[in-house]
Formats: sequence, C-alpha cells, structure tokens
Amino acid sequence: MGQKPKKTKLEQTVTSGKLSQEAMEGGQLYVWIHRRAEYLRRQQRPQGGKEEKE
Repeated sequence: MGQKPKKTKLEQTVTSGKLSQEAMEGGQLYVWIHRRAEYLRRQQRPQGGKEEKE
C-alpha cells in the first residue's frame, strides 16, 4: 500500500461518474438548443410552406 496506482478503482468510478453527469447535462443542453433551433426555424417558415419537409 506504499505505492499508489495511477488511479484507484474508486477514483476511476468517481471521475467517470462526474464525466457521465457532465455529458448528460451537456446532452440535455444540446437537445434543448436543437429543439429551440427547430422551433425557430418553423416560426420563420412562410405560411405557404414551399420548403421541403424534414
């Protein structure tokens, strides 16, 4: 127990847990931005709607 490994199992778990939480929050933010962009794009679309459907 004198020498410490580069990362203990606990540290790895905690780090990956933090990373996955950040990734989840980042993903939610990305989804929100994407939905907002879609919404705004639909708002800007003319009433005639001659654009190709997605």
